[in-house]
Amino acid sequence: MLGEKKLTYADRGAKIGEAEVAIPFKTAVDTVIKSFNKANPEFGDFVKNMFENGFVDVYPKKGKHSGAFCSVEINMPIYVLLNQTDDFKSVTTIAHEMGHALHSKYSKTQKPRYQDYTIATAEVAIVTGK
Repeated sequence: MLGEKKLTYADRGAKIGEAEVAIPFKTAVDTVIKSFNKANPEFGDFVKNMFENGFVDVYPKKGKHSGAFCSVEINMPIYVLLNQTDDFKSVTTIAHEMGHALHSKYSKTQKPRYQDYTIATAEVAIVTGK
């Protein structure tokens, strides 16, 4: 598709066209919950509860930063900010950020001085768990 005989690691993110498939938000969330359930039903329940209890800000709006983010503070609930656009990237972003949220949930079982972690630790934990 790229017209190259050999692809490099960097080529994995190359644009090759646009997919015209829309994935509604409910379908995306159900897919992520189902995937987390396969790993462990407690994980799926956690994701479901995040959405049901208002800990996820889903849609883009004026004044909201782009991208996605999992906000974690000691003695505070875990919040996830998304910018849902009903495409495949949004599905993978939900899964990725819920992975951060799940990692944070278990980190909160540590003593406060061990609850924080570096971005490198967070991303390794999420990427290897994807």
